[in-house]
This record gives sequence, structure tokens and C-alpha cells, in this order.
Amino acid sequence: MRMKRTSLGEIPEKIDAALLKEIHRMFPEFNEITDLNECLIELVRKTGTKIIFVIDEWDSIIREAQKDEETQESYLNLLRGWFKNNNFTSEAVAAAYMTGILPIKRMVRSRQSLILLSTLFLTRERMPSLSDSRKRR
Repeated sequence: MRMKRTSLGEIPEKIDAALLKEIHRMFPEFNEITDLNECLIELVRKTGTKIIFVIDEWDSIIREAQKDEETQESYLNLLRGWFKNNNFTSEAVAAAYMTGILPIKRMVRSRQSLILLSTLFLTRERMPSLSDSRKRR
């Protein structure tokens, strides 16, 4: 059987759906929550641990969809929802580590998107050091 190929425009939605599905699998008590950010906030509240996002080649969708502004905007909106959302970011995000190969300026045309991507590499909180975690034991 041949699998349907995913279009670039579907990837942000598929990322959202896959993360939500995994949380529901691991924490069935959250199955009623259908919004990813809301689900992640509840997960952080339950566990007391904020999220560290690791995104390898975050820029691949931007590179591959150079002529598809709608796909780029959809993907950037997904990232904005995680890293520029005052209600979500401050409550749920500890840090973001993202890799990419192209300079941001070459890929992103709008100033607003450039500001977003520049701030993705900053964290709102100091990451606990190894000595901090040893003190808690």
C-alpha cells in the first residue's frame, strides 16, 4: 500500500497533531483537551516542569517552501504560538534549542518574523545548573 505524501503546507498542522497525540497517549487524563498549547500548559502544571523545545533544522520548511508564503506563515505561527505567546511562553517554556543552516535574514522577508526568530534563541529563565539539581537531592 502506498502512503499519501505530506505537503509542506500540512506539516505545521501535523506537528501540532502528533505532539497532542503523544501527550494524550502518555497522559490519558488530558484526552479532553484538544488545543496543544492548552494541553502543554496543563502538563507543566501537573509535572511542575517547564518544556525545553529541541528543534533540529527548524528552517527546513522555510527553505523548502521559499515561494509558498502561506506555508511559511503557518509554520511561523506555530513557532509564535510556542515562543511569542505571553500566556503560553512564560508559563510553559524553559528554553528552546534550534538548529538551522541558513542565515535568518536570507529566509525571512518580514521584519516581524525576523524579530520572532531572533528571540527564539533567548530563554526567559536561567536554566538550572548541575549543582542546583544536586542540591535538591
